[in-house]
Parts: sequence; structure tokens; C-alpha cells
Amino acid sequence: MEKNMSSGYLKLEGGVPLAGPVEDMGDRVLFRTRTDMTEVEFSKLHEGQIEIGGLIQRVALETTQTSKDGAYSMDLTLRRLSPDA
Repeated sequence: MEKNMSSGYLKLEGGVPLAGPVEDMGDRVLFRTRTDMTEVEFSKLHEGQIEIGGLIQRVALETTQTSKDGAYSMDLTLRRLSPDA
């Protein structure tokens, strides 16, 4: 796992559970995962929950792109939502 990354679990509403390394970027999270899902399939998903270190937070999917590092298939940028959102 790359430095400054921890393990996370993501469940977007309407999608399958995903696991992968997470990089904290303030109000955003970079989530890398191996999946057979395509960018088109991800475009139909909007919000869900991510668990990082036992803490569960609501997130919104902002961007999806094919990973360029070769170790993972997709890079997802997620925006943290306020608890009352």
C-alpha cells in the first residue's frame, strides 16, 4: 500500500461493496479499488458510505477514472458529506 494511505471500505447506494486503499485529502478522499465496474456504471452511483479506520462517513462520488498506476483498476474521488446532509 502506498504511503499516507490506509485501508477503506466503500458502499455506494446501488453498487457493490468495494475495498481498497484510501488517501485523505481534507474534505475529499481518493479511493483506489480493483473492480470490474466501468466508468459508465459508476456514473449511475452518487452517494454512499465509506469506512476508514472504523469511522463511517457519508460521501458523494465526484469523479471516476481508470487508474494509471496498474495496481488498481479505478480511482474514485469522493467528497465527504456533513452528517446532516
